[in-house]
Amino acid sequence: MSFENNEDRRPNTKPLHFLLVPLLAQGHMIPMVDLARLLAARGNLVTFATTPINLARIQPIVERAAAAAASTLQIRFIELSFCVADAGLPDGCENIDLLPSMDLLFPFLNSLHLLREPLEAHLQAPDPFQWPRPACLISDNIQNWTIDFARALDIPRLIFQGPSCFFLLCDLLINRHVVELEAAMAAASGGPVILPGLTRPIRISKHELMLTLRSDPGWFKFIETMKELEDTSEGILINSFVELESWYIERYHEEIGKPIWPVGPLSLYNKEEDAKAVRGRVSSIDNKFLLQWMDGKEPGSLASGALHTIRWSRLWRLATG
Repeated sequence: MSFENNEDRRPNTKPLHFLLVPLLAQGHMIPMVDLARLLAARGNLVTFATTPINLARIQPIVERAAAAAASTLQIRFIELSFCVADAGLPDGCENIDLLPSMDLLFPFLNSLHLLREPLEAHLQAPDPFQWPRPACLISDNIQNWTIDFARALDIPRLIFQGPSCFFLLCDLLINRHVVELEAAMAAASGGPVILPGLTRPIRISKHELMLTLRSDPGWFKFIETMKELEDTSEGILINSFVELESWYIERYHEEIGKPIWPVGPLSLYNKEEDAKAVRGRVSSIDNKFLLQWMDGKEPGSLASGALHTIRWSRLWRLATG
């Protein structure tokens, strides 16, 4: 496991070519663009692959990266055709938040393999810049087609995880101990119980177990797909940093037995205020109202709900981007 965060650009070494394939969701693509800039800033070559609609949606970020690339960074953004009609999806549904109904979520996730053929065609086409073949593929843990794709290229495949390591560890333990947790919660008359596997006690409630979604066969398949992607990867990149959650990073490393590289917080790579302003969609909640709401709460009351997002689990994290 490496926690090194070296700012050197390795000018005397041969540049590596990283191929980034993010999930088609805003909350995944935006930090992956930041990751692309971070890799390129260290003298590497980066290809960022997505679809036309998604590239248009992050155009302000792409333009900033392209401006930097003109002087120092070497990043290419490529468009992959995504025939959503072949997956039975409405026209234009190239992003999770563009789906008209969450009933289409699993069909959408199961259609992501359609990106493989156009990506292969791009890599096989003559390259006017004569970049070397990719030396490493980085994707989300949803793109299951990248397993065979990376094997065909004979290159390592890394997974990029956007949430905190606290979330990742708790999510892993909840899925591993779900039967035990359900029994303990029944014995406690539905009250909160301690999550096993942590030396620091974390209590979870019935909401965190996501009983309804776990009864869906599609949910089981979804969990198994993510597990396979993680099990067959060479390591994990997380959008966090050691000083924030060193204990959880160590425990997560012990649980998955793979190298972990904390590369975050990637949002801080955008040091200019106007650069941060163009990231993602405009919030539907006024910042002043939000701060006033937080100021009106009892001290410590917001921290007590730190595990609240676990109840949406990975599925709703994907849906909301």
